[in-house]
Amino acid sequence: KAAALAHAGLSEGEVSFVHTERDYDGGRLVYEIEFYAGNTEYDYEIDAATGGIVQFDRDAEYYAPPASRPASSGSSGDIGEAAAKAAALAHAGLSEGEVSFVHTERDYDDGRLVYELEFRSGRMEYECEVDAATGSILQFESDYDD
Repeated sequence: KAAALAHAGLSEGEVSFVHTERDYDGGRLVYEIEFYAGNTEYDYEIDAATGGIVQFDRDAEYYAPPASRPASSGSSGDIGEAAAKAAALAHAGLSEGEVSFVHTERDYDDGRLVYELEFRSGRMEYECEVDAATGSILQFESDYDD
């Protein structure tokens, strides 16, 4: 958090942390950090070993504080995790029996509720972001894990 805040030129008191997760990306242990300051979203990927910034972006948007967001996955406008997984699998051309899910998270990104999904099939790794209201695929990546 300190590395991301220093890079952004902000203090902890000026931001609202939305997401902090330790994860592997390309075989490297990283911290994924997401926070808001005013109407700006900051996304960071920090190398866990060195504290160096691997990747970052900053987007101006209309941020709704967590207290005003729907809390349950059954809220209106939310297709639910099972439907999000089904949409991602259909996009990849795979069935549930062919994959193992590594990461599934319901999150707000760019002011919209999304499902972030990571799954594997054989040596292929897939990352998909699904719009929680419509089930449409917002982002999709597949990489061969060598």
